[in-house]
Amino acid sequence: MNIHILIDRSVVKIMKLVAGRRRLFSRNIESPSFQELMKTIELKVPDINGAGHYDAETVTPYGTFRPAFKVVRWLGNDFPTIIYHHGNSEKPFKFRRFARNTFFNIFLNTATPVKANLIALASPLHTVPLKEYRSRAGDLRQFIIAIAVMPVLVENIMSQLKRKVTKPVIVSGISFGGFVTNLHRAFFNTADTYIPLLAGSAMDRLFFDSVFSQIVSAAVHENPEKMKDIMNFEEPFMKIPDKNVFPLLGRYDQFVDLSVHIRCYEGHTVNITELGHVTTAYCTQTMREHIFKNAGIN
Repeated sequence: MNIHILIDRSVVKIMKLVAGRRRLFSRNIESPSFQELMKTIELKVPDINGAGHYDAETVTPYGTFRPAFKVVRWLGNDFPTIIYHHGNSEKPFKFRRFARNTFFNIFLNTATPVKANLIALASPLHTVPLKEYRSRAGDLRQFIIAIAVMPVLVENIMSQLKRKVTKPVIVSGISFGGFVTNLHRAFFNTADTYIPLLAGSAMDRLFFDSVFSQIVSAAVHENPEKMKDIMNFEEPFMKIPDKNVFPLLGRYDQFVDLSVHIRCYEGHTVNITELGHVTTAYCTQTMREHIFKNAGIN
């Protein structure tokens, strides 16, 4: 066992210890699929008017969800735009050193300013108190809606950008955010470039083939086909003919198993790091170079 595998597995052991008897989706494993939900979600998204914080909202039969986004830097309509989605354990709007924030590390904590408009997203699971997050994580439906909201938010942002920008729009994200990136491509495909980090399009397999299997409810393990129907979007993703996706995966990733999640990228160039999930997330230079190269940004 190398250090990258050990770190990933140790993180999940800690998560399991902290969670105690609270397993993911322990209250409910019933939910519409991503595709079904995205057809019904209507978001109230404010007009983008330069740099600043923007809140959105959708009211569903299962509760109110409030994602958000922040235009961190706006250089103008004649610059490329990067829309970035955080990972599950991050603090998406804490832009400072030592915060768990890959957006800050990749795009802001650098001596050379990035020549692009920068937009950071925040999932509705990350705009609520920790207690509410944990409560929602017990209900698969709440989890699925919170994810399905994000590609719809990206598309709302995209529709505004496409009316005024003259340069490419790039959608990227890591882990949880990488799956959102791929969801947007699978069901909207309106961005010029997609750069998912440590993600694929078979989210159901996270809870069967990875160390995450240790922290989900027994009901999940007993219903693999149901989980596939709800969370797997490999088929629509792979039907997209455009060569516009540039993934980064980790060879020793214990969360997003390389052999499982590389399958959806058949025919595309995949960059594989000799790292795990956690160590890739902390290897800022690797992520930055991968994004900037494939986004065409110096």
